[in-house]
Amino acid sequence: METDVLLSLLQRGGWVMYPLLGCSLTVVWVVIDRLLFWRGQAGDTGKDPERVLQLLRHDDHEGALKLASASRSASARVLAAGLEPDHDSIPLDERLTLAARGEGRRVMSLLGVLDIIVTAAPLLGILGTVLGIIDAFEVMESRGLADTRAITGGVGRALVTTASGLVIALAALFAHHGLGDRADRAMQEMQRHGTVLEALLGRGLP
Repeated sequence: METDVLLSLLQRGGWVMYPLLGCSLTVVWVVIDRLLFWRGQAGDTGKDPERVLQLLRHDDHEGALKLASASRSASARVLAAGLEPDHDSIPLDERLTLAARGEGRRVMSLLGVLDIIVTAAPLLGILGTVLGIIDAFEVMESRGLADTRAITGGVGRALVTTASGLVIALAALFAHHGLGDRADRAMQEMQRHGTVLEALLGRGLP
């Protein structure tokens, strides 16, 4: 039944519905990908940065580096960059900054795709609207008002594509907001853990 409804919408909306369908599938893919990513950052993995810092407080530099290097946590990986031997004489703050940028790209990955869909989906819907209205006027010009079914078909296509574009854009907007908020918190955590690491290595904390 649901498949029949989807096929009916695709037929009524015309070819514009196919890129809109692609946009909707992309939103679902991005959400699933990001949820799996954040699931990998939670649980015991999410506690790794604090464990690394705790080992440093007990002067276990080797254990802290080993844990941070093996962790999947974005913050822990940033700490690992700060704990690694400085073979190239790069200052600690620069190493942490470079590592945070790299991990930030992982954390913010695919959010730009949602941002594009938020803008593109309504525009595609408007394009379908314009095409539907054009078809309706062409029918009116060639057949007059006698063929009302063909006229309403063009208007119906306009309404279907507009509604579909708005629904997809709203879904992408809500997903972008939720995932972006989680990414922002992760960036703040990386900054906070990096600051604590600098203080510990500088013996600014007990």
